[in-house]
Amino acid sequence: MNNADIVIGVLDKKGFSLTTDGSHIFCTGPRGELTPDLMELILHYKQEIIKHLQHQQVALMSLKDFSKGNYAVKVFSKILGKEVFFCSNIVMRDSVRDAGLTAYLPDELKQIVRSKPDKETMQAIDNVKSVFPEGTIIQQ
Repeated sequence: MNNADIVIGVLDKKGFSLTTDGSHIFCTGPRGELTPDLMELILHYKQEIIKHLQHQQVALMSLKDFSKGNYAVKVFSKILGKEVFFCSNIVMRDSVRDAGLTAYLPDELKQIVRSKPDKETMQAIDNVKSVFPEGTIIQQ
């Protein structure tokens, strides 16, 4: 659990919810209950909280909405045992190329979900994507 989780948890228990537009934090909750100490916590961990809230927003959006944005989200795949990127478009995929991680596009994620590959097949797909990073998965 990181600092943002702790601050958000404390605020949640007191009836507050936080949202962000990427540079500002918006706090809603019981009127008059946002103490100076809570404000100081929010301000002190502002960047961590914004990053956490942005990750939550991306995690909750549909794949259709994800594909309309400009996102490159690093996730840990339990099946592959490593980090990979989920990228909303080719531009974002190309922007993370130097990170050395496999990147998957929305249409590829749809195909993977539909085909329900076993662990070995998913590892084989990932190996091919690692060798051909600009290639895309095609349905057989």
